[in-house]
Amino acid sequence: MLSACGGGEEETPVEATPYSTGVLRDSAIAGMYYETGGKSGVTDSQGRFSYRPGDKVAFFIGRLKMGEFTPTNTNALLTIGALVPADSPDRSSIIAGMARFLLTLDRDGNPDNGITVDSQLDDLAMGWTFRTLDFTNFDIATNPNIYIALGDIRIVKEDMGLDFVSGTDAVNHVVKSFNCAYSGAFVASRGSGTSPSAIFALTLQ
Repeated sequence: MLSACGGGEEETPVEATPYSTGVLRDSAIAGMYYETGGKSGVTDSQGRFSYRPGDKVAFFIGRLKMGEFTPTNTNALLTIGALVPADSPDRSSIIAGMARFLLTLDRDGNPDNGITVDSQLDDLAMGWTFRTLDFTNFDIATNPNIYIALGDIRIVKEDMGLDFVSGTDAVNHVVKSFNCAYSGAFVASRGSGTSPSAIFALTLQ
């Protein structure tokens, strides 16, 4: 009787999906802590972060969760609007409020050179007992959490008289940043093969 010996088929190791680099911007947002899959980090001076397409990315200031998004493509460009679910009530007001909050905490108060979350503020925010903020209500008399956040921003910026950037300025900034993020020329064709029936060009400025 003959008997055969030998093992089963050799398994081919499954390669992990490589990390891609995305950008978070209102203006470029630096110093924002993020978590994705088994990785965490802080956005760099250009607002860049690492992620794998299909993995959720969550962004934080201390314990405060600013929002999350699941990029499906490589080289994702996220505005702060991407962090607010499309079906959220008062979505536009939330986005404007997030911009208002970020513009106020920006280290040098000049969003034209980017928005920077100071590491000292991030440390103070680790002591916040709340993990979300109502970005539609900046009345410190009725929103105690926004009052606590403003107090720590004042400490970090060494300006105890500091108040939040106005809602109008925040909205104007959001519009300007969106136009800047998606400006450029885009060309598309209609038809197939080497003889498209029409070609369209769109320029955003």
